[in-house]
Amino acid sequence: MVSPPVHLPEFVGCRHYPCAQHQMTSLSRLKAAFTAQRRTKKKSKEETIRIPEIPPNLITLTLSAGTDFGFQKSPPPAQATSEVDTGDHLGGPMGRCDRRRVVASIALATSSDDDFDVNGKSKPKKVRCKDKKYPNCYNIVKYCPASCARTCVVDCNACSPVCQSVVTASPPPKIPHASPVSPATPVTPYPAKKAKCLNKNYPGCYYREYTCPASCPGTCQVDCVTCRPVCNCDKPGAVCQDPRFIGGDGLAFYFHGKKDRDFCLVTDSNLHINAHFIGKTNPDMHRDFTWVQALGILFDNHQLYVGAKKTAVWNDVVDRLELTFDGAPVYIPAIPGASWQSSDSPSITITRAHLSNDVVIEAEGKFRIIVVVVPITRKESTVHKYGITDDDCFSHLDLSFKFFSLTGDVNGVLGQTYASSYVSRVKLAAKMPVLGGNKEFSTSGLFATDCEVSRFIGTSNAGGTEALQY
Repeated sequence: MVSPPVHLPEFVGCRHYPCAQHQMTSLSRLKAAFTAQRRTKKKSKEETIRIPEIPPNLITLTLSAGTDFGFQKSPPPAQATSEVDTGDHLGGPMGRCDRRRVVASIALATSSDDDFDVNGKSKPKKVRCKDKKYPNCYNIVKYCPASCARTCVVDCNACSPVCQSVVTASPPPKIPHASPVSPATPVTPYPAKKAKCLNKNYPGCYYREYTCPASCPGTCQVDCVTCRPVCNCDKPGAVCQDPRFIGGDGLAFYFHGKKDRDFCLVTDSNLHINAHFIGKTNPDMHRDFTWVQALGILFDNHQLYVGAKKTAVWNDVVDRLELTFDGAPVYIPAIPGASWQSSDSPSITITRAHLSNDVVIEAEGKFRIIVVVVPITRKESTVHKYGITDDDCFSHLDLSFKFFSLTGDVNGVLGQTYASSYVSRVKLAAKMPVLGGNKEFSTSGLFATDCEVSRFIGTSNAGGTEALQY
């Protein structure tokens, strides 16, 4: 075994020894001296220091200002000190003894007497295979070859001793390359919903389920004619977001109104629809951020209320839709396709399109409205700087209207776009075309019909005006 480096004690000055004698002593003489010592002593349990061929990388020499070489005292059995010919190791003789102090640290390779033969040569080392996976070679004694008599190992596979310098490490196991990771799907404000065709007049598409497109993951419907899912907010008659309208002429525009106020969306002889706006005041702009929170619908002699309940933390599973018909609450089981029908007016039906927050309201021969309750998400608030806080997510309505019996004289923010004489007033070239008219469309209450452009009478086809379908 190779012992750790032995630090030689500090030498006294060379005044005790002639410098010539100091320069004649070399590391080879030191080796010879210890070999002679081994031969004169009997073998005992006490280990005797030997200096075989010392590899260059085990010899270090440190010099510092002080005294030249000399013996201070006899070393203990596990250590050895001697004069060293500095001419052999420092590229030249030390010269005259100038009372310099030198500290030498020599790493000595030490071993037991059994490691050497009578001539001082290294005996071949006994080695064994220690890997039990090779039973034919396990623990069988082998002798190191002469080229590496003390530093070999057993190759268990070949069951033969080999020099460590030629032993190569086994290559690391090949790790199969992982398949490329597909890019993450963009996170939507809420999971994509499913939609079905609920019109039995289209048996080839009826009740077939489709996933809403990525552009409208929570507000789509199935067009039963084409049997494809379409975004509610991208069709004529849509009122969504901060309210963005798509008129009967297919042109999009914005009407911001005022927060906490009511405005007339559609007014005709037998149909009047008001909307209640909620919102946030933007100090950096001259308008409010607004959304439609509720509808007040009047037709014939009926009143229908549709609203989104105030919500702090949004949960898509919890139904936040509130419905009343002629002042009485409307209850619909939380089952897609479940419907409610008025006992007084069987032509009025409300059907759930999803488990929650999504219904289809239809008054036969008059209108069909798709109502979806949605929140303002944190992402939307950050992008548009709405300033939504944790106490209110401003749940509101995304709406899609379909009309079957409007007259040519219809009016209102949305209704005017269906009028026979309508000419758009918005600047279509603008990045965000906005329709004004807060004063003419404003009304005093959700079921009031006192807006400046009101057309409501409450009787079907009043005045004999031709009814049109949109």
